[in-house]
Amino acid sequence: SREHRPTLLWSPHSSDLFALGTSDKLSLFEFQRSPSAGDAADFDGLGGIDSSNLDFIGLESLAPPRAPQTLRPVSAVTDVSQLTCATWSPRPEQPWTLAVGTATGKLVLHDCSPSAPRAAAATSVVREFFPCQQRVCFSIAWNPIFTQLIAAGLDRDRRDYGVLVWDVERDTSSFAAASSGTASTAAGGRGNAGPRGRSDGSLSNSISAGSAAAGRRATEHRAGDAESAQCYGYDVTATVLAEAVSSAHAYAPLANSEAAVAVSWLPESPHSLLVGTSFRWLRLFDVRARDEQLACHAHAKAVYGVVFDPFNPNRLLTFSDASDTPAGVVKGWDLRRLSQGTPLFTLAAGDAGNDRQSGGGSAA
Repeated sequence: SREHRPTLLWSPHSSDLFALGTSDKLSLFEFQRSPSAGDAADFDGLGGIDSSNLDFIGLESLAPPRAPQTLRPVSAVTDVSQLTCATWSPRPEQPWTLAVGTATGKLVLHDCSPSAPRAAAATSVVREFFPCQQRVCFSIAWNPIFTQLIAAGLDRDRRDYGVLVWDVERDTSSFAAASSGTASTAAGGRGNAGPRGRSDGSLSNSISAGSAAAGRRATEHRAGDAESAQCYGYDVTATVLAEAVSSAHAYAPLANSEAAVAVSWLPESPHSLLVGTSFRWLRLFDVRARDEQLACHAHAKAVYGVVFDPFNPNRLLTFSDASDTPAGVVKGWDLRRLSQGTPLFTLAAGDAGNDRQSGGGSAA
């Protein structure tokens, strides 16, 4: 496995907030600027304007000194165990919820709120999801549209799946009903419907009318709208012991007996998950059908990174090790031509000037 390094995450909810994750701790920090130093200046004919915007009219040198920025610790979660990766909740009503992948394969939701109520023996853990076979969780991705879904990429085990997509809203009471034969779910405790409609008793039994409106917005692929300020299937106050859910009840198990070292949701197709495997492949899955839709021989070694262009949903980058390039290799791809297996470009990660073209074309 790759050497563990600290995990850094910018908050999607605040421009000044970021998280630092280590193996046994998750810390949140906030940038602050002293209000004592003026940030606004008055010039004849200009009125009061922000000094940070003066450079485009050539007056930056006349602006008052900008206030120094300081870093303020916001919260620290110390009951993190063997953190390997993390992601922030995209829900605006849950700005302090983070999901953590661990070295044992668990996916753990933590409440990192600085004002979170804590009993004497309380924990920041909101809910836990764990594979049947313990192994490293390499990557996690929270679906930005269907925000009840989180994908986890795990190390290979011949008895289990490499990707587990979890439904964090699912009511665990349906698991007991299924095991007793009283619930109308598929074998293994999984329903056969997805975010478009469920038969497993998860959302249908726990979502209010306000969340139904949010569901309609999700089907319209509008990620930026504010959702109902409710916690549907889990309690983010974390004042009691969290629920634990096994992979037997995962929403969608994918990539059987294969290691998944990178996972990423398609920006304009929230039912689709792109997976980078430890054995050179990029695989595209539809989580509703739980089937592979496409496979591309992307690299000579493991595909460690799958990153979409935030301004062009058809363009993505992948990263892998290479025997002849110590820093690794980066490739650019056009999602629409991924099945052809021809990248837009290939370059050595350690030498941005090395323009080794192996493909060509445009992803406009």
